[in-house]
Amino acid sequence: MFFSDLVVETRLFKEAEYTLKNAILSHVYALGLLKNSLSKKEQHSSGLEILRIKLVIESARNWAVTKFKIIRMIFIVLSLVQYGLYACRVCYRLKTGTVSIHNLALLPLGCCIKLIFRVKLIYLPHELETERSGVRGILKFLMKIAEKCCIGYASHTVTVCPPITQWYMDLYQIRNVHTVRNVPAKRQLAITNDVTDIREKFNILDDELVFIYQGLLSEGRGIALVIESFQRAKKKIVLMGHGDLAREIQDNSSKYISYLKPVLAHNICAQTAKADVGIHINQDESLSYKYSLPNKFFEYVHAGIPIIVSPNMEFLSDLVVSHNLGWVIDPENLADFLLGLELNQCADKRASLLQYASSAVYENDAKAFKTVYSS
Repeated sequence: MFFSDLVVETRLFKEAEYTLKNAILSHVYALGLLKNSLSKKEQHSSGLEILRIKLVIESARNWAVTKFKIIRMIFIVLSLVQYGLYACRVCYRLKTGTVSIHNLALLPLGCCIKLIFRVKLIYLPHELETERSGVRGILKFLMKIAEKCCIGYASHTVTVCPPITQWYMDLYQIRNVHTVRNVPAKRQLAITNDVTDIREKFNILDDELVFIYQGLLSEGRGIALVIESFQRAKKKIVLMGHGDLAREIQDNSSKYISYLKPVLAHNICAQTAKADVGIHINQDESLSYKYSLPNKFFEYVHAGIPIIVSPNMEFLSDLVVSHNLGWVIDPENLADFLLGLELNQCADKRASLLQYASSAVYENDAKAFKTVYSS
């Protein structure tokens, strides 16, 4: 179960494809939110069967009364109840044997379904949800209480990187925690020329370094900081992805800042390989970000391009330094670093990138799902 529209949930799609292909599960359904012109039912290419529901909060989003906080909270509560009833109906109709929860907000619902229908409960948080940026005060308190009370009902918990796995084991004194990194699947790794030639499209000379940021283009991702640094350094970067800032970036593209539409998952590494250096810079100091290990990091690695990361991402920074995969640069010094970076410095990282990429394949990590769903 997801609190999203299930359009770009690559982690879920890979999990569904792997468990179905390896006969770990016979059918996989996902419950999501119906937004815009999406279909209520969709058969995804991974084999996942998607079911979506339109919540009352979505219908009332443009109503004038929702500008009042108390009214908006009422609609949110009603939406949670609506989603819960829908989930129970689907579980009853499909005679579900296992329920997987990907959002902490839905974990209490998962516990209720486990007790009512006597199913197995799996918890798959995509980050440290109680330690996310912006989560504070009464909301953080309630989230911590909810997770502490509910996580013990899960047969297994699956996290995205080793330090988060250890964090859950230490905090909640549980041992059934597994790590499945959001690394590319084998079919995503084919390097093809059937993608956009960045240099040709944006008139970039052969002797110029091409930088790329790929992923979600929204507030809180350090996009403004990246753009400002590249404009100051007069270096060229391509921003590829979707999100709230995509249209603004496209409309305000310049000699140094270019926008590229996102590509299909199996073309991401091939498209990224058209650049010379990947960027993942942020100033977020949350614990969740400190332990983060995003899929874009692995996509840069498999594309064979070194990555620039900021030191606040401690786990990621350690990987970059210990495996010689790129550079750890303070965001305030990014523009100065760009001015001194040369093409031969990138080439020096190539062998290290190839060696690290050889074991960073989804099928290796996903073997844990046999234990998670079969025991």
